[in-house]
Amino acid sequence: MGKTALGIWISYAAAKAGFGVGFVTLEMPEEDLANRMNSIESKIPYKAYDRPMSENLFQTTLEAAENLNNLPIEIFSDRTRDVSAILSEDKRLKSKMVPNEPFKGFKLLVVDYMQLVRGKGESSFARLSQVANDFKQVAKMLDVHVLALAQVDRKLGERDNPRPRLSDLRGSGDLENAPDNVIFCYRPEYYHQRQSPPAKADERADWEAEAARWKGKMEIIMAKARMGDIASVTVECDMATNTFRD
Repeated sequence: MGKTALGIWISYAAAKAGFGVGFVTLEMPEEDLANRMNSIESKIPYKAYDRPMSENLFQTTLEAAENLNNLPIEIFSDRTRDVSAILSEDKRLKSKMVPNEPFKGFKLLVVDYMQLVRGKGESSFARLSQVANDFKQVAKMLDVHVLALAQVDRKLGERDNPRPRLSDLRGSGDLENAPDNVIFCYRPEYYHQRQSPPAKADERADWEAEAARWKGKMEIIMAKARMGDIASVTVECDMATNTFRD
C-alpha cells in the first residue's frame, strides 16, 4: 500500500521543517532506504538507481545527496533489532540533536516495521504486545513522536471492500490499544491494477472511471485518534519517487 513510502516522506518533510529524525529500517538495507529518500529530492524514480545513469542524472543524484546530507536525519538498521537497542540509539540522537533555533531537536522516530522488532515472550502475540507498549514508553521518556509502521492482514484484499480497519492489524490487539493514533494507507489503484476489466460495456465504463478517479492517489485513514477526529483524506502520491502532495 505504501507504508514505507509514506514513512520516508513524513521523515523528509519533518527534517525539512527543522525536526531531527531517526529512521530504523529493519526491512531494507540502509543504502536502499537512502536511495528512496534521494529520489524525493532528485525527482528520479528510485528504481533507476540500480541501472546505469546518464551523466546529467548522476549529477542530479549527487546534488540531491549533498542536500540530504545537510538534513537532520539518521538511518540505522543492524544495531537496532530490539527496543532496548533502539532506545540506546535514540538517547544518542537526543544528546546529539540539541535544539538550536530554528532547529527543534530530535522529535521523530520512525520504525519500519514493528513485526520485525525483537520482543520478549513465549508467543508472537506476546512479543508484539510488548514491543507496542515499549514504544509508547520510548515516546514518553524521550519526548519524541514514534511512528511505528506495521503490516496488516494481506487477506483483506480478498474482501469485497479491502479498505483496512483496526481489526486488520496483524499479530496483536495492542497494536490497536497502545498507540494514540492509528493511520492506514489505502490505494484502490493497487487493486484495480490486479483486476480484469468487466466484459459488459456499462460495467467496464464504471470500472474505468473508478480507476481514473484513484490513479496516483492514496487515501490516508485516521482510524483512531485519541485527541482528535476520526477522518480520512485523499492525497496525490508518486510511488516511484516516494512523494506525496495535497
